[in-house]
Amino acid sequence: MKKLTGIFILCCSSMLLKAQELHIKNDKIERVLRAENKVWRTVKFASLDGKRVLSVKSDEFNILPINSNETLSIADFETVGQPRMYHKGDTAFCQIIYKPLAQSLKNPACPQNLTITYFAVNGQDFIRKKIRLSYNQAATVDRLEVERFVNNKQQTGGGRGEP
Repeated sequence: MKKLTGIFILCCSSMLLKAQELHIKNDKIERVLRAENKVWRTVKFASLDGKRVLSVKSDEFNILPINSNETLSIADFETVGQPRMYHKGDTAFCQIIYKPLAQSLKNPACPQNLTITYFAVNGQDFIRKKIRLSYNQAATVDRLEVERFVNNKQQTGGGRGEP
């Protein structure tokens, strides 16, 4: 009986771990997000044929207020409810709503609500991301980086003048 209980617990824990990932994909590419500390972080981009895989550590976004270097990233927020995954025509969507942590509200650029919507259209070699910042009062944001991640592999080629 103990052996059977151990196998049941092992199977259930595997299902829970798998359930903690979101896969946003079309017919060519996939973006994988993993639940971590009450937020969803991108951990991988991959072509569906398996030829190209990019593992990343993502901050998801970066908000820089005017006249300050105290930025905000996904670590300053927590998820509200469960992600909403749905399809419209040939497009797959994933919408995640966040609220700021209490200490984050001290930052003048901190929104009261932040919504990220990822969407993948069949036939396209990329996945789009839209961020909506909602404020209760006027706020000034110097810069919003919609994607912010690093990977540990040697990179070449750069882009936009970067090495």
